[in-house]
This record gives sequence, structure tokens and C-alpha cells, in this order.
Amino acid sequence: MKNNLFKHSFSDEEYLPKTNLINRKPTPDDIRTNHLASLPHQTMYIMADLSDIIDTASAQLLIVPQPMNERVLCTIKVYSNGTIVLEPDFNTGKTPYIVETGNVNNEVYQYYLEHASMPINKDDFIKERKLLNEVRLKQQTRLAQLVGNDFEMPLPAALRLNVYGEIVSGKNFEYDDLYVYYCLDLPENWHAEASMIFSGYTPTASATESSNDDDIVYYSHPFEFELWYMPPSVAADHELPRMPKIYFQVASQDGWGRHRTEGYTYLDIPSFPGFYDEDLSCWRPRGASIFNELRRFFIGGSNELEDISYVAMPKQVQSEKNKTPLSRFGFRTVTTGTLNIRLNVIFQSQEIALEYGKKRSAHERHHYGFNAFMSNIKATLDAYEQAKRHALDVRESTLKLLTPKAAAYE
Repeated sequence: MKNNLFKHSFSDEEYLPKTNLINRKPTPDDIRTNHLASLPHQTMYIMADLSDIIDTASAQLLIVPQPMNERVLCTIKVYSNGTIVLEPDFNTGKTPYIVETGNVNNEVYQYYLEHASMPINKDDFIKERKLLNEVRLKQQTRLAQLVGNDFEMPLPAALRLNVYGEIVSGKNFEYDDLYVYYCLDLPENWHAEASMIFSGYTPTASATESSNDDDIVYYSHPFEFELWYMPPSVAADHELPRMPKIYFQVASQDGWGRHRTEGYTYLDIPSFPGFYDEDLSCWRPRGASIFNELRRFFIGGSNELEDISYVAMPKQVQSEKNKTPLSRFGFRTVTTGTLNIRLNVIFQSQEIALEYGKKRSAHERHHYGFNAFMSNIKATLDAYEQAKRHALDVRESTLKLLTPKAAAYE
């Protein structure tokens, strides 16, 4: 067993590719070798025999039989979840597909793929919609039974924000052996559990050259945050609160222990739920003297930020009440590489659920983000203030009615 492992480790065969890591069309061997998830499906081919037409008498005179010339015109895959995949797509009224025979004459054929099914009538369409609604209702009932009544919901005036992110890769940095430090910055009125991890490091990775001559470092480092927003009753209707930020610092450390800062960047957590794939440009402080670059090259070490929030908006500037504009004049930087980040953002709130209950269109689900939550909070506060003013008006009118009666008794 040890000999086999030793032989496998030092084999000349390349088991893990350095470029083109995403296989758009994996073969059955790739699926089996890489343990890729696949649904059971059946495949059907529509083919054409483009062989030359030869009569029986001529075929008997041929010494070498003519090879078959069959071409695949269309592939149809039917998956277990009911999905039907047609490749290539229908092209009625578009540019025709072309297939060559490859024979002596090299004939060329053009063909179209047309959806020839009869359109459904109105009665059948209504029946189909009813069946789909019944199936959807059964699925919702089944999910409700699985979840039960213990599904945790935030408070009526609170917003839960779940962020599931991934530091995918970095490219075009100056030095190799890179790692990334990340940390979360919470603005005012944002809260998190004490046990949550606010910062972390990725492993150190070496760069590989891609097909585009870019030096890419792959991390695939996951991180997640669970945050809560509690709007204050006084300032909820004055301004839209700031979203949390994630700061990133890219650094390198070679075999001689020379440490260098390769770049800074940040990312605002989006105010709408969904999936985000962001390429963040990085920069690093340069310094005013050439000796800083010489020290960076020969013995390592480089200028670093004392406060990483200076990448976006320093906390000192945010806390100032005079709103002095931030000036970075004279601060010298160098543009470095790019950091690729993926985020999945989830919002949960009773206010958003109420807003979604008013409009149940499926295409409007992605519109309910942080602004919908704040608009409902503002509407609630406005209704409270209106009811309060109405109660004061009733009280004043009642006092005015009682005042003359008291004077008459005197």
C-alpha cells in the first residue's frame, strides 16, 4: 500500500489541472472520478445517415465495404426531476444548423429543429394549472410538517442577515505565497452573537499561470456571518442605516520569512438578498521614499495601515458630528491585484414577510431587501405617531368641553 501511494505521489501524470478547473461538460468518467453530483437521466439521439446511396449490384462489386456515416443532429436528455434538455436548441426562423457529410463530394446539409407539439387549449391549460397548484400545495404542506412550529423568527422590529461567503481566488499580485486576512465591521445598531467569528485567515497558496497569462491563487475559503439589525425608535425614519463592511488584506510570506503587504480592499454587504460574484481591485501604501520599496524587495516588510477601516471610511470620520469631508490628498498608493469574492445574502424579517404577502408575484421576490424592511418600519412608526397625535387631539377637545362646566358650578 505504501509503495502504491509513493508511486502515485511522484507520478508524471497530472491528476489535478492547474488551469480550466471548471468543466462545463464533464464526461461520465469525469463524473465518476471527481464524484460530481448528477441526476439520473435517459438520453435519446436523433441521427442522420449521410452515407452515399449505392444500389445492390454496385455494392457487391466493392472490395472494401463503405463505412457508415452517421451524424448526431439532436440530443434529448430527460432527467428524473422532470427536466428535459434539448441540445442544440430550437432554431425555427433563425440560422440553420449545418452538417457536412465528409464524403468524396463533401455535401453540406442545413436543418432546423422545430417544436412540433400541438399547443394546449384553454380547458386543458386550466386543468394543468389546477393540478400544478394542488401539487404545489402538497409540497408546501409537506415542508410545513417537516419544519414544524419551532421555526425561529426574528422579533417584529428586527432584521436577521445571514451572509455565506467564499474567498475564491486572487490574481496578478506581485509576489507569491499569498494569504488573505478578512474582518467584519459592524456599524451602529447592528449586533451579532458573542460566539460568532468576526475575522479569519485563509491558508497560504501559490500562484498558477492561467490561459490568459494571469497568475491566479485559488483559495475557496468559506466564511459566514449571522447579524441582527435593531432600528432605534428615534432615528429610524431619518436616514437609511449603513450596511456592514468586510475588509480584506492580502499579504505574502516567502521561504526566507520576508513578509509583505500585497493589497487592501473592502466590500459592502449588499442591501438586497441574492447571489453576488464580485472582483475587488486592491491597492497598497507606497510611502514617500524609494527606500521603502528597496526594503520591501530585499529584506521584506512594507507600509501597513494602522486602522484597516481607512480602506473605506475611517471610524474617526464616521463619529465626527461636523461631517468633515475625508481627504486622502498626499497618500501614495500602488494598484496591485484583484480578489474574487462570492456572497450569498439572506434576509429574514416579519416586515419583509408582510410586504411579500401583499404581492405574491414570483418575479418580485428579489425586490424585497433592506429598503423594504426600513419602509415597513417607517410606516409602523408613522402610524404610531399619527395615533399618538389623534389621542392628544381627543384629549384636548375633551378638556375644552369640560372647562365651561367647571366654571358654571363655581
